Amino acid sequence: IRLSLVGSEMCKETGITNQSVGNAGALPTDWGDIQKAIAGKPLLIYNRSFDLEILEYCRRLHDLPPLSPEYCHCLMLWYAQWWGAWNSYYQDYRWQKLIGGGHRALGDCRAALAYLRKMAEIDPDPLDCIPF
Repeated sequence: IRLSLVGSEMCKETGITNQSVGNAGALPTDWGDIQKAIAGKPLLIYNRSFDLEILEYCRRLHDLPPLSPEYCHCLMLWYAQWWGAWNSYYQDYRWQKLIGGGHRALGDCRAALAYLRKMAEIDPDPLDCIPF
């Protein structure tokens, strides 16, 4: 889905360009399907704050209704805690890059799912300290 024009910073960070998303569907066209897919369901997002900020900006830009998942958690923060690399400066766990997704929707979903599975294989209840 093409959210809006891709800025130069986004281009540098992700490699996604306006040309690479030129044939993608437009957000207003697909918004209803997105709403139906997540309404009332739990939602896990890798780097939730970034993704939700972009979605919210684009939602308002196109005057679209808000999304309504049952709850929304950040898998990146869970994975950072599970990974266990403490950052003394920030007094929090060091964020880990999502490896293998290529900053593409399906690839990032598969990579995030692989992280979730990895945590579950080693510790059947890796998120027992996270409230749902």
